[in-house]
Amino acid sequence: IGMGFSLVWGVMNMMNLAHGAMIMMGAYVSFLLFRFLGLDPFLSIPIAMLVLFCFAYGIQNYLIRYVVKASIFMTLILTFGLQIILVNAALLVFGGDYRAVTPFYAGNGLQIAGMIIPYARLGVLFVSIVLTVLLYLFVTKTKPGNAIQATGLNKEAAQLVGVNLRQIYALTFGVGGALAGAAGVLMSPIYVITPVMGNTLLGRAFAVSCLGGLGNTT
Repeated sequence: IGMGFSLVWGVMNMMNLAHGAMIMMGAYVSFLLFRFLGLDPFLSIPIAMLVLFCFAYGIQNYLIRYVVKASIFMTLILTFGLQIILVNAALLVFGGDYRAVTPFYAGNGLQIAGMIIPYARLGVLFVSIVLTVLLYLFVTKTKPGNAIQATGLNKEAAQLVGVNLRQIYALTFGVGGALAGAAGVLMSPIYVITPVMGNTLLGRAFAVSCLGGLGNTT
């Protein structure tokens, strides 16, 4: 939940208030794939990440980039408005009813010393660790990742060595959206899905980003 929010904030110097809505969208992608195709939520993570990456990349490239150099209050207003639009669109399409993704292992768990740990939560823990490691490797071991790091450290110096800020901003926002989509999928088997589920999760992302460091993937 917090990695994508922190990455965008640290690199682009903007708080993406639509991050919660993107998490909600990822959860609904998981719900639709499970309902109509019977796809396990953990197997739908790559699909949700691809959908949200394309969505976030397009939003940044054709909308947010026009205000990214403006004051932080302008980006707050824009992303807050985008959050409202996405939530209300979900209300129109899915209604306000609670939805759930219930794979066959939903009610089962691992018994250890008298405690029962649900398999779904163990899966969420494992996938979260894997995604965090993959993001770290992407940012530190690849050329686009190094460009993202350089942009977050010093935009002017990054431009001097040939970094295209427009492309890096779009890529960063896309990666943040992909991580939000993955977080939404991971929430789907352990929480109910509603159009407003992202509001509470956005507050958690803000707290994690402040504690962990903006843009910090280590």
